Amino acid sequence: MKFPVILFSLVSTIAAANTSSEVVKTSPISVSEAAAIVKAQEEGRELAKDRLEYELKNEDVRETASAAVGRRKVIFNVVRPIEHETEKLRVESRRESHSEVDAEALFQAREAESKESVQFTLSGTVWDKQVSELWWDYEGVRYRVFVNANFMLFPGLGEVEDEDTRYTLFTLLTDQQSNGRSSTDGVWRPTVADFSSETMEYIVVDPKEDVKIEPKAFAGIEAMLRHYAEHHKEMQIRYNNAEKLRKARAAYLEANPPKERDTIINFRPKKNAPSSLSTEQ
Repeated sequence: MKFPVILFSLVSTIAAANTSSEVVKTSPISVSEAAAIVKAQEEGRELAKDRLEYELKNEDVRETASAAVGRRKVIFNVVRPIEHETEKLRVESRRESHSEVDAEALFQAREAESKESVQFTLSGTVWDKQVSELWWDYEGVRYRVFVNANFMLFPGLGEVEDEDTRYTLFTLLTDQQSNGRSSTDGVWRPTVADFSSETMEYIVVDPKEDVKIEPKAFAGIEAMLRHYAEHHKEMQIRYNNAEKLRKARAAYLEANPPKERDTIINFRPKKNAPSSLSTEQ
């Protein structure tokens, strides 16, 4: 059974785990730009590790023990208890993660919204970057569809929403080549030619005769397809950029392996509390 997707009168947004919740204009990056971005990120990451390592090693260590793990060590230190409240604030502020997003404000904003929140877990295979074979469970029933869209462009973790519902997406997809075949293990599989070139569609397959198809089961897929239709260009650019960055990072790390470091764990007991750490190894 084939179903067209109505593309109007809906609002949809998507966010990767490390981006804002609004779709923003994205510009393509070149291979050289990707290499420069990765170089700056990795150098910054190593510098941050150097600073943290320096701070941990320069604590006032009272007792220490270590264990060998391969070529590295795990070092356990008991450090001087905090004497004053001002020092406690200084230590805690050093441990804070300086995120650009205020987590509490984000939580409050979401609590204030009236949209229903639904988790949507989706698995599948994308054929030739043109047709996606997808399956998911709804109220104990497994649904399987083919859609004329490249769902590899969706991040593994993200969100889409329509007028009434926000869908938190968890997608686990593989990218496959059909090599000109329109079947898998003898089972027919639609190609892009089986779909309309004018609109987004999905083909429902394998419905059980004794199970009534529930229209609400397809709400998440339809929300994703509406978003895809509206933001396909930006999604493709984001995907291409991510692929360039992934390849650039692999090349950089192969040429510049991260420095091997010991793991340092500092325990700060409460004032006057006995230490349970032994220096025996």
